[in-house]
Amino acid sequence: MATFITSSRFILSLIILIFVLNSLALYSGWYTTTNPIDKLYHVLGGFWLGALLFYLRRVWAGLIVFSDSFWGRMIAVLAAAALVGLGWEFFEFGIDTLLAPPGTHIAQGDLVDTMGDLAGDLFGAFIFALLYTFGSREQKKAP
Repeated sequence: MATFITSSRFILSLIILIFVLNSLALYSGWYTTTNPIDKLYHVLGGFWLGALLFYLRRVWAGLIVFSDSFWGRMIAVLAAAALVGLGWEFFEFGIDTLLAPPGTHIAQGDLVDTMGDLAGDLFGAFIFALLYTFGSREQKKAP
């Protein structure tokens, strides 16, 4: 499983799925009618980022270096998800600051929304790290 979830085919398929689901949500107005729908995208995005990190680690072996222990993997994946998630929230803040009429929000809700988004990013990365770790163990046990 660890090889599959870090394959270029899986990573590309997942980002296409996220894009298609987001496009459907924007077109159908799901963001206004189904409040937690964006949390799903943050969880998928955190998972995708973990897969991308491990794919890039395999492709650029000397460039991305971190411990191969459980905690090394967990810290690397969670740190990457936190960094990218925080960058995304700053991007949303910038969109609201520059483009939204005063007193309104286009991209970002309130603090609860921001914290939920970051928690979703971290949760998706955490799930990836667990699946990768236990998938790696299963591959080592197989003959």
